[in-house]
Amino acid sequence: ADEYPSYHLDLDSGAYTLLPGDATAINNHGNIVGNTNTQGGGEELNLGYYMSSHMAQPVMLPPLAGDSVSRANDINDDQIIVGKSDGVAVAWQAVVDTDGSLVIHGPVPMLPLNGDDTSYAFKINDPIAGPAQAVGTSWGSPTRTAVRWEITLNPDGSLASTAAPVSVGTLGLWAES
Repeated sequence: ADEYPSYHLDLDSGAYTLLPGDATAINNHGNIVGNTNTQGGGEELNLGYYMSSHMAQPVMLPPLAGDSVSRANDINDDQIIVGKSDGVAVAWQAVVDTDGSLVIHGPVPMLPLNGDDTSYAFKINDPIAGPAQAVGTSWGSPTRTAVRWEITLNPDGSLASTAAPVSVGTLGLWAES
């Protein structure tokens, strides 16, 4: 059992629903993302998940090829999800196909700044026009830098990180313990 469980509160009925793992965000459509540990092939897997509602089964968000961990941090109203795959910021999109099936596009990598080796996306906005913008960090020892990425929905429904990350300020020195 989780030490600090996550719940969904239905404001109309006042009913609470226990959510899997660690729910991190909900958008205006009631789509939920979070992170959980699951068992797969005899080993524990740390994966991000997407839920179309608080009553839906979670759908695991795949990491990049060759990675073993994914984390979901935020979701916007276009169902674009941001987080990370091992040490690289990524984006996914959850879409309902024409036959009613849920399809997860991605992950699409959002690379760190030149010279850095790690990135992590924390939040994504709901754009009025143009690409969505995600914010997070890029780092290489010993400095962390706040960065912004642009994410575009292509006409075919796929995602693209359209530009290199843009630095929005140095967060200072850090040390691994």
